[in-house]
Amino acid sequence: MKYLKILTLVLFSFQLGHSQDNLVITFSENNNLKLNDLEITSNTSFEVIANEIGQESTFVEKVDGGIYIYDNGLSFNVISGIIISMSINFNWDGDENVSAKTFQGKFLINNVEITKDITENEVLLVEGLELICPFPGMCMSKDKTPGVVKAMVAFEDSRITQFGFILNR
Repeated sequence: MKYLKILTLVLFSFQLGHSQDNLVITFSENNNLKLNDLEITSNTSFEVIANEIGQESTFVEKVDGGIYIYDNGLSFNVISGIIISMSINFNWDGDENVSAKTFQGKFLINNVEITKDITENEVLLVEGLELICPFPGMCMSKDKTPGVVKAMVAFEDSRITQFGFILNR
């Protein structure tokens, strides 16, 4: 029985590590956001995310919830157990509300891979991603429809720092 418990623990640990090592985030032109095969919407609980990628490395407490920060470059802002935003860090700019680690995985927007080396001009050229840039270094989705996942991207010296998603209800 003791060996069965140890084997179960080893397999569970392997599964958690395996899930984090093979992350694929996709965002389509119809505003569908997925983490691996899991669709993320304004009703997705953080518990579902934790089951998919494991436990966070840091938790920052906020008034109604907090920010779950992962060493794989992902961060989730949660209120009352529900995800309200997700951030992908590429080149950390000192923002303590996101992971300081570079994203470990693959991030695709309409089948275009976004990496830490992509520039502001290249992001703006991604087909199907309609962004407006109200001021230098910050762009966001044009679509303001309630319930639609909004994209937001930040740059420093024209180099991507974070890509975020706001999940509106």
